[in-house]
Amino acid sequence: MSLIIAHRGFSNAFPENTAASFDAALKAGADGIELDVHLSKDNIPVVIHDKSVDRVTRHSGYIRNYTLKELEAMDNGSWFNTAFSTMRIQSLADVVTEINDATLTLNIELKPSRNNRAHLAEKVYDVVQQSQTATQIIYSSFDLHYLKQLKAIDANVMTALLTKERLHKRLLKKHSPYIDGVHLLEKAYQSSFYTLLQSLDVYLAVYTVNDEQQLMHLLRSGCDMVITDVPNKAIAIQHALMK
Repeated sequence: MSLIIAHRGFSNAFPENTAASFDAALKAGADGIELDVHLSKDNIPVVIHDKSVDRVTRHSGYIRNYTLKELEAMDNGSWFNTAFSTMRIQSLADVVTEINDATLTLNIELKPSRNNRAHLAEKVYDVVQQSQTATQIIYSSFDLHYLKQLKAIDANVMTALLTKERLHKRLLKKHSPYIDGVHLLEKAYQSSFYTLLQSLDVYLAVYTVNDEQQLMHLLRSGCDMVITDVPNKAIAIQHALMK
C-alpha cells in the first residue's frame, strides 16, 4: 500500500510549511509530511520553501540574511488567510520535536543554494540526531551533493533524489551508493520506470499529485509513496480502493 505524504503539510487548505498545515495533515490521516529547509543567518535550519521570505510574509529579503529569532517573529500565515496570522516560521528542531511518532515519515527536502552548500546537510543531520526522534526520516534534494554529504556522515540515513525527469539505468546505478529513493515529478511517471527502480532496490515517490484520476492510478499501481497537497482526497481514494 502506498504511503501518502502531505506536501508541505495539508497545503491546499492551510498555509504551507506551518504548524497548522502539519497538524491538519496528520489529523486527516496522512502517513507523513514533506517540508523544506534553508539555513538562517545564524546557520540554523528553518522550515520554509523559498530562498526569500517575500511570498509568505510581509517582509522581504533572503532567509540567509535573517536570524532564527527574526524569522520566528514573522507572520507566516496571513498571506494565505488572515485566520492564520499567528503562524510563524519554525526551526526544523521545533518541527521534528513536535512530529515524534514512529508510525510517521518525515521527508526533509534540502533546498539547493550556493550559500547552504557547505553546511546545510550537516546542520540538518545534527538537528535530527539531537532530537532523538522516532519518526522515519527521509532526506531529499535536487542536489546530489547534499545526499553524498549525508551518506558520508551516516551511511544508514535514508536519502532520495528529486528529479523532474526519468533517469536512465546507467545513471541510477552511478547514483545508487547515495540514494535509497527517487522522488519523481508526476508528469514524468511511467510504470516502466517504477519497474526499473524496483529492480535496483530503489523506492519511488511521485510528486505533487492532486488530480483525482492520477491519484487513483498511482495508488492502484502500488507506487511506494504519493506526495500531495490534498492528503484528505488521497486517503479517501485509498480507502475506497481497499474495499
